[in-house]
Amino acid sequence: MMVLLYDWVLILPQEIKYIWRASWKYTKVLYILTRYLPFAGLGLMLRNQFASDPTPDSCRRTLRAVCWTSVVGMDLAEIVLAVRTYAVWNEDKRVGVGLAILLTLCQIPNGIIAEKFIGGIGFIQNPYPGIYRGCVAISATKIVFANWVVFTVLEGVVLILMVISALRTYRKHKSNFLSVIYMDGIRFYLYMFCVTVVNILIILILPIDFIGVGSSIEIVLHSNLACRLVVGLREASRSPGYKLEALELSETLGDGTVVFARTNRRGSSGESVWMDLEAPPEPPKP
Repeated sequence: MMVLLYDWVLILPQEIKYIWRASWKYTKVLYILTRYLPFAGLGLMLRNQFASDPTPDSCRRTLRAVCWTSVVGMDLAEIVLAVRTYAVWNEDKRVGVGLAILLTLCQIPNGIIAEKFIGGIGFIQNPYPGIYRGCVAISATKIVFANWVVFTVLEGVVLILMVISALRTYRKHKSNFLSVIYMDGIRFYLYMFCVTVVNILIILILPIDFIGVGSSIEIVLHSNLACRLVVGLREASRSPGYKLEALELSETLGDGTVVFARTNRRGSSGESVWMDLEAPPEPPKP
């Protein structure tokens, strides 16, 4: 919780400037849900840990809410980053359809695994309510590691797509703005891939008491890093010299929206708004 709060405080000024002042679109809703759902999930988790003499049924209901809040929050973060990947591929329909299918297929095992994990935890009434607070679990299952395997596969696919696109682009052009687009995204997936692998090892190797340690950290990191990528892109779109018309990759409209140009099969030019980069206009200078 402290890591989540600390990161939120650090980027709050940029979030207010580049997110809250932007027009309401579904991308803004995605960002807000990705940013703030972990607060709800961790708040519910604290409720289970510090509630006064909770019943086993209430503990299970709260755990179910925590699990599904976490799964939905991570899925939203993956959607935001999948759209980013789709954009850097110039909205290639094959990439878009492939990512959409992959994201959809990942939801099926994630839902099944989450319910099996919830059902595998045995709660009892707190035998020492005057001494200890919170829920008491006497059994659990390690099946939750399979959730992280699913996310590892998804992140691995998107990482490969980002690297391929970056190599193709960097052969011809280099710029600070392209570095923000590609390198920040690649670093994100490398970080999360490594964290996910470590989390899987923690679940499989260490005693079951540690099952929630790595998972909580990873949920927070997914939210923090995904939101930092979006804010970083919007901030970069305001920096001097980011206009890349020579690359036929992006151009700036008068309202600050970054648009990616693409060429269709007939050779005519079209424009595609990269939703992650839409930023509010700067206030007029006095």
